[in-house]
Amino acid sequence: MLSLRTANGVSVPASVKQLSREAGQSAPYSVRGMLRSRGSRRRVVRVALLRYAWQTPRPGSPVIARWTDQQVREIFAAENTWSVEQYWWRASMGLVDLVFDFYPWRTLPGMQATLDVGRGAVNDLIRAQAASDGVPLDKYDQICTLLDPPPGDRGATHSPGDVVVDEAPFAHEFFQHEFGHLMGYEHAFGLRATDQTWQAYIDNFDVMADSLNNTRNIPAAQDLAGLPLPPGLLFWRSGRRLSAASLYRYESAFASSPSVVRVPTKASQSVRLVALSKGRFGDPVVAVVSTAKGDVTIEYRIAEGDDSAMSQAPALVVHSIGRRPLPPKAHEINPVVFEAQAAARIGTTIAISERDVQANVTAGGGGANSVTLNITA
Repeated sequence: MLSLRTANGVSVPASVKQLSREAGQSAPYSVRGMLRSRGSRRRVVRVALLRYAWQTPRPGSPVIARWTDQQVREIFAAENTWSVEQYWWRASMGLVDLVFDFYPWRTLPGMQATLDVGRGAVNDLIRAQAASDGVPLDKYDQICTLLDPPPGDRGATHSPGDVVVDEAPFAHEFFQHEFGHLMGYEHAFGLRATDQTWQAYIDNFDVMADSLNNTRNIPAAQDLAGLPLPPGLLFWRSGRRLSAASLYRYESAFASSPSVVRVPTKASQSVRLVALSKGRFGDPVVAVVSTAKGDVTIEYRIAEGDDSAMSQAPALVVHSIGRRPLPPKAHEINPVVFEAQAAARIGTTIAISERDVQANVTAGGGGANSVTLNITA
């Protein structure tokens, strides 16, 4: 059976030729070739979205109206171009598909003041209560729980892991970021200027770094105009893309695909890269050099789509994987580390600090949909 995923603006029936092209397949077109190129590599993540309210809230907790079923579906799973599900479908180039089941508000027994001590402990309580309430948890890969009332220690428990969040105190990008952890993406790192150490969240080019950086405004749907939010909260902000480096690091189907151009060491190679926000699965969007010290990746970013508010674009962006020492308490294993950025225009040269990998722009760039680099390693 052939299953077709549709979105706003897409009509069916769709031809095998059309679907194959969208999946990055070259002629001759066939259903088998299309599935080999895209469909068979899709990773489905099944999520139970639970809602729990404390039986005895903490004294003085704010009273904020709970989101309706329709509002929750719009924010997390609607085909509206900006929901959490829609964002991650684009950011993963269709390799990860979030599938939600929604559950009604239920009561979490006990006193919030004594039990709401951390997201991990609260998540254990929620899982136990959900099982008692008859939620078939074994059907799901992870759970996400909206908890009332705020505030508390909220976010992902692991990567991959469950997510515990409050409805109100966050920008929309926070949900996108935490669902990245739910699916297995770790934090992006960078060099902290104050003490020259490699720390999490320091990457302007990855949604798995700091929040509200290079985010774009999204228009609230008309039926969400009355969404209950705290005064002054910048909720309607959507994150920039997941970096191609993170896709390479955490998605094996991407790492083994034509979207990754591998450049050998002790060589010089001309490479054409498509801008990440314009690329589809199969388009070359990242160059990777595997050195003795670890991988070095190069990608091209323009102010388009999820990156439309990116002030640094058009840019070449260099990340490394496995080359940098992390803080002693960091739990991440060989995460993506931001190394350098440079304006993408002809003649620009960008290099990793040790200069064993560098790239020079020979064509394109400047906001064009692709750029040609001469990469020397």
